[in-house]
Amino acid sequence: MPCVSIGIPVYNGEKHLSKAIESILAQTYQDFEIIISNNASTDGTDEICRDFARSDRRIRHFLQSENLGAARNFNIVFELSRGKYFKWTGYDDWLAPEFLARCVTVLDNDPSLALCYCHEGHYSRDGCFVCSLDQPHNVTSSRAATRFRQMLWSRSSIDLTYAVVRRRALLETSLISTLLGADDILAAELSLAGRFAHINERISFRTAQPRADEERMDRIEPSPKSTRCQFTRACIEYARIIKRAKLKVSERTMLLIDLAAFFSCAQIRRRVLGLDGGRVCPESLRRVHNGLYEMKTGGSKDAA
Repeated sequence: MPCVSIGIPVYNGEKHLSKAIESILAQTYQDFEIIISNNASTDGTDEICRDFARSDRRIRHFLQSENLGAARNFNIVFELSRGKYFKWTGYDDWLAPEFLARCVTVLDNDPSLALCYCHEGHYSRDGCFVCSLDQPHNVTSSRAATRFRQMLWSRSSIDLTYAVVRRRALLETSLISTLLGADDILAAELSLAGRFAHINERISFRTAQPRADEERMDRIEPSPKSTRCQFTRACIEYARIIKRAKLKVSERTMLLIDLAAFFSCAQIRRRVLGLDGGRVCPESLRRVHNGLYEMKTGGSKDAA
């Protein structure tokens, strides 16, 4: 079995996919497999995938008969993987040759780590440098509840969806959801499994993809619910993660209080969900707080 599985979910990626795959094949660490899930692309993506699969036995290509939405397509490549470690890679992203070797070494040397990530360089579609994301997530505590809190309030913009993650840690999560902010939700869930290691170098590169909220939802889910209900759904999903976590009752209670404070902050809400300037109606906010109260006490706040 390969040590590392790399999953590439792709839809209409003919312009950039080859560069992403070639950057993986050029890694100094070669014990890996590549799983590509083509989400019913309508361009030349399928031919590119087949050509690469024919040239290298480590590459497996799966063509979906219909568009499943990005979230499901992301999850499929993990479900088909076999490695000890797993990494998602965007079809328009690329890696420095030493990326895998550096991350695998860090993870091999410390079993308490759930994942390893690095700085990100972001580029425009036409190849111009946009920015570098260098501020790490401070998820380093030995206590699971503290790590969850550290991830919840993290100010870093580095997307941990694209880290190298232990397979056993991902198996303990619900994977990628159909919510805006699904990357942060998954990272919070992974924080319960172990500490996060950060490599202080820019060895991962991504293509910036600014989108309006409705466009982002169309990409995540073919027939999405309105972005107006995303705030409520995301908050409830965080609460469910806390409820499922193997923590003391007192730790769960404190995290639920933290969660209520977190989602009451409009600035954080915009960062997590990307709802630029969006407002949440008072009734929606009341339902969220009542739901948290019921999970904490077993009774209705309105009835109390």
